[in-house]
Amino acid sequence: MRVRCPHCQAILDVTGLAPGTTAACGHCARQFVVPAPVSMPTAPIADDADSGAPAATFDPPPTGAAVPPISQMGPRPITPAKPAPPGAAIASLVLGVASFLMCGIFFSVPGVILGYQARKQIAANPEELGGADMVKAAIIVNWINIALSIVAIIFMVVMFAFGLFSEMVAA
Repeated sequence: MRVRCPHCQAILDVTGLAPGTTAACGHCARQFVVPAPVSMPTAPIADDADSGAPAATFDPPPTGAAVPPISQMGPRPITPAKPAPPGAAIASLVLGVASFLMCGIFFSVPGVILGYQARKQIAANPEELGGADMVKAAIIVNWINIALSIVAIIFMVVMFAFGLFSEMVAA
């Protein structure tokens, strides 16, 4: 017969051990009582009795370690909610993402300003405000977008200058 260890849930073969004897788990080495084998019940389920198929029946689980009623389990531990980030942090992150999609530098500069404002708000009141990692990410994204915008502007200026220069040489 195979059973689960009540401590580590490992499947163990307890063939040859009498029900009610104490055995040790081969995985966690903790002691447990070998349960009695589950017998097939005799009362068929009503739906199967009319179909002519073999009746499926169920026994209640063996009574080894009883689970206490819910009223005796005590209150469930409540984990405190994380403090919400300031609105400036959310706005900074939104502007950082939007700057990837359109007008990079025009959204990134206000995003950086809002990010630094949010970081000051969180530092001044860390018990009531959260989102320090989100603010850090927003500031980094906005600075990356500012750098990419500057590189793009320099590239366009250089291409324009070489474009005009090549037209003058060709004439």
